Amino acid sequence: MRKVFFIFLVVFLILSSAGCAYINTDQVGAVQSLTQHKLTSSDFNILERVSATGETTLWFGAVLTGGKGYQALLEKAQEIGGNSVMDYSYDVEYKSILWFIYARVKWKATGIAIAIKYNED
Repeated sequence: MRKVFFIFLVVFLILSSAGCAYINTDQVGAVQSLTQHKLTSSDFNILERVSATGETTLWFGAVLTGGKGYQALLEKAQEIGGNSVMDYSYDVEYKSILWFIYARVKWKATGIAIAIKYNED
């Protein structure tokens, strides 16, 4: 009986210290640039909507792999001749098992690729 109680106590302490044994949530968010410019329609060309996806994984709280975020979206815009992205937003799916053992974030970013015309003025 003591062994059962001890095992139960150890499992309870591990789960309570981690917060949850299993987490699976979806989040939606929007990002706005802190740098603001007053642009007119003659300052840029709207090309098309672009999207990129990726995944970041954390193993044992020490090894983090994957993920490029906004950079992956910007690369998609550059492939079609753009040099910036506006109206950037992202969706995130997060899964975790005892967060210090395994955590995974899948993301999808979307935005509008634009070609900004820079001038010397």
